[in-house]
Amino acid sequence: MKIWLLRPVAGLSKDESPWEPRYYDTVDGFVVRAKDELAARHIADENAGNENRGGRYGDSILVQHPWLDAHYSTCEEIKQNGVAGLIMHDFHTS
Repeated sequence: MKIWLLRPVAGLSKDESPWEPRYYDTVDGFVVRAKDELAARHIADENAGNENRGGRYGDSILVQHPWLDAHYSTCEEIKQNGVAGLIMHDFHTS
């Protein structure tokens, strides 16, 4: 099994991003163990918050299941080797 880091793609416009405008009960990242990227994306999708809701929010059209779509989220393998240090600190205040 491999370890994967999933994050929202940086630089999406506010009209396009499932994480904008900022609202409650969204997930901004995952670290998961899975055999491959597709399996990792499905684990993230199954554990997503309101970013998975789709539909319309104000003038924005929101995509459903952004964790499954590389246009909206990244999925990178975390290698075992490397220097010691923080891997993920997903800090968001209101």
